[in-house]
Parts: sequence; structure tokens; C-alpha cells
Amino acid sequence: MALTRTGRTLLAGAILFAASGLLFGNWPVFGAGAFLFLVLSFSSLARPPDVERRVDTDRVLRGARVVVDVSVRAPRGLGVVEVHQALPDEFALLQGNNLHLVTLSPFRAREHSLRFSVLVPKRGEWTLPPVEVRVQHPLGLAETPPLSRGEPLTIVAEPRPIPARIPRDLRTRARRPFPEGDLARMGIATNEFRELREYVPGDPPRRINWKATARAMSSGASDVPLVNETEWEGKKNVYILVDGHPRLSVGTNLEDAREHAADAALSLMELYLRRGYQVGMAFARSGDVEPLRPGTGEAQVKRARQMLARLRADTSPGIVDVLRRDAAILHRQRPLVILVTRLAAGDDDLDAALRRIGAHGRQQGRNLVPGLVLDLETEPETTTPERALAGAALARERLREQSVARAAGLRVVSWRVGREPLTAVLVRGRLR
Repeated sequence: MALTRTGRTLLAGAILFAASGLLFGNWPVFGAGAFLFLVLSFSSLARPPDVERRVDTDRVLRGARVVVDVSVRAPRGLGVVEVHQALPDEFALLQGNNLHLVTLSPFRAREHSLRFSVLVPKRGEWTLPPVEVRVQHPLGLAETPPLSRGEPLTIVAEPRPIPARIPRDLRTRARRPFPEGDLARMGIATNEFRELREYVPGDPPRRINWKATARAMSSGASDVPLVNETEWEGKKNVYILVDGHPRLSVGTNLEDAREHAADAALSLMELYLRRGYQVGMAFARSGDVEPLRPGTGEAQVKRARQMLARLRADTSPGIVDVLRRDAAILHRQRPLVILVTRLAAGDDDLDAALRRIGAHGRQQGRNLVPGLVLDLETEPETTTPERALAGAALARERLREQSVARAAGLRVVSWRVGREPLTAVLVRGRLR
């Protein structure tokens, strides 16, 4: 408990009156000082309460509501208690109040139940700090510094999948980005030999053909081991690559392009899993997030949600670095590569990645599936001439970059975020 400016003034007066009364033998003056001391002693009756905090869930989807319950047990005493639960800047208070005042009673302890709800608009791991408690004397003579009650609480917000369904009987003039009839071989490796190829990081050592390697090295045809490539059974793999580049931060502190990229990636995974495909996911320029190997089932979706919740803005690892890291998957399983990003000119890493994904679709002259780029358009509405001019410049820049992607052999589809549903984008991109 610390005295306020008023309390310190009163204390100085009490000392002055008491000392003067003793020095001059004036008992009325001494009594006035004692009375002031007695008034100050009431400040010790304002004591901090016990606080407990609970949330209805600590793992939600982006845009969901979280209800916070705070139980306050106020002891007997005099004063007013301020109970405050600080919130992250990105949270929106929907109902109730996160600041409460509790009045102490000198006769009995009181229990108060406080409830409020907040909106979690963005993905990530958000921390609710301990509840702050401040006690103030009813006359304003003393107050306590902010006291923390409880431990920090973490709330994990995962991406929210966007409902996206494409009719199975959809027909288009152009070929869809899958082999005819979805009969491309992949999935479980068989014993049917397909070809010899050079070793890439990630290949199991048991696949190395030591005899062929010895002949190739002795003749100088190759200086790396050769591995046996076998045929694959079942449906085709899908490899979704999510870009977390800082330019996807365009938007507000409540919602930006990166949130929509995570939602779209999760929706695409669920869409292809429903069709029976194995789907993997990788993350570029988003910090150190491990890849998700191709798999099926609800457990795969759950793992993808957890990883997408950690997607953040960064410049490493680059898209090309991720493609090199996962070269074994790209070589063995020949997946459809879907890049979710926001195209922009002047990005050397993105340009190199587009060429690499395009080369993957044309590897060894086979009629393989071209990669797909989901381009997020997040420009603001043209409400003023200045915005219209800036939007036109960005549109020209995007068209040039889309031309680069198409020249690399990729299929490009734009999603006007907030202005059209994802299903329309999938129809336009001929996804089935």
C-alpha cells in the first residue's frame, strides 16, 4: 500500500500537529495529529482480493468467440478494487467489460462473478496476461501498485476453412490440373520398376542401385548415386506450398492477406482429401515451420491447422529452399504443386520458384500436371481517384507477374478476397 499525494500531505500534517503538541504541551493540537494518524490507518483496511480466471476454450478457429469468466473474492475492508484483464490489440471486445470495479465491505467478504466475451480475428498463439488488481482507499489517501493475479493463459487460433465444393459433373473445355480420370500412379510404392534417376536428399538408402551406380561412376556418366524409381499406386498426391512473405501483411491488424492464405490452404486440403487424394503442405518465408508430409484423414487436417496457426511473416526459408528440401517428394510422387501467395514484381525468389515448379511439371518430357498458383488480390476499394490510380498500377504489376508464371508453364487463378467466394475461384481455375 502506497500513499497518494493527498495521503502524503495528510501524513505530513499529522506529524507536524503531533510534534507541535508534544513540544509545546498543547494536547488539543496533539489530538488533532493523532486523529489524522487514525484516518491514515484506515488505508490498511483496503486489501487486494483473490482472483480466478477461466475461459470456455483455449483452442478456437479464427473469427470465433471466447468467453472469459473472472471470479473475484473480495475480503472485508474499506476501499475500491479495480480488476482489469488486458487483451491483445487484435482482440475485439464483443460483450461485457474487461475492466470492473468492486467495492469492499467492512462487515463481510464478497464474491463477484464477471464475464465478458472477445473475438479472436487472427490466427496464432495469443497470450492473456495475468489479471491486474489495483486497490484504492475510499478517501483517495492510499493505493496499491498493480498486482498480478494468476498465470498467463495461451489461446491458439487456427485457420477457418472456407466452404468450397465443386460439382463432380463439372465440365470445361480446358484440361483440369490432374491426369485424365485421376489415374496417375502414386501413393504406395510397388515393385514395378519405372526408371533410374539420380539420388536427391530424402531418398531412403535402400533404393540406391549400387551396381548401376558403380557402372555410371566408372564411365563418368554420373558422380552421384543412382536410385530405383518404382511405380506408385492409388490417387495422386497434392503438395500445397503456402507463402508467408511480409507483403501478405497488407490489411488491418484484425485481418490481412496471410489470414486468407491460411484459410484457402486449409480449404484446398479438405477439398482434395474428400476426393481421396493424399495431401501434404509446406511453408515458405514463414519462419521455421516443419513440412507436413502427404497423408489422408482427419488427423492430417488437424496437423495442418496446428501448423498454419504458426504461419507468420518472414523472409526465410525461401520458396526455392523449400522446394530443394522437399525434392525427394517432388521426384518420387510427382504431386500437383499448388502455390498460395500474392504475386508481385521484383521478387527474385518467387520468380525462381515459379520456374522450378514449371520445370517439375515438364520433367523428362512426360505429360505431367502443370503447377497451380492461387494469387490473392487484396487491393483496397477504389473510393478515391488516388486509390484508383494506385490500384491500376498494382493491377498492371500483377498481370506482368502472372505472365511470368504462365510462361513458366503454370496455371494462375486470382482470388479477389472479400469480393467473391472461393468456390467461384475453384470453378474458374478448373479444379475438380
